Amino acid sequence: MSEWYMLRTIIAQIGSSGHRAVVMQPTGRGVRCEPMYKVDVVRSQDPNVKAVMIHALRIFNWSSFYQLTSCDEMTAVFYSIIQSLLNQYLPLRSRSCNLNDKPWVTEEFRRVIRRRQYAWIHGHMTACEVTP
Repeated sequence: MSEWYMLRTIIAQIGSSGHRAVVMQPTGRGVRCEPMYKVDVVRSQDPNVKAVMIHALRIFNWSSFYQLTSCDEMTAVFYSIIQSLLNQYLPLRSRSCNLNDKPWVTEEFRRVIRRRQYAWIHGHMTACEVTP
């Protein structure tokens, strides 16, 4: 305990309680969990951009695709078209996450916290009431 807390102080009882209180100050040198980060490569999940990509797929001219005779050629061309549209509309991006985080600490959770902190710092108190 001496590694984590300074010498304790016992103070008089509070109010009509028959118990005395123990006050302990942390040393600040306790065992700390070193952050361990993992970097993932993910695509954007923006629904607006997905809708634009779907529109691009609908208006894509597939006539040259249907003129191919080999199934292998069709597969290669199809994957090439889809990959180029994905790279154009939903490019890959790096995302780092702390492996020590609890499972419920998601990207959405972090986004809501960032919004709340921004509102608090800029004095928008009504915006601090976070709603999912």
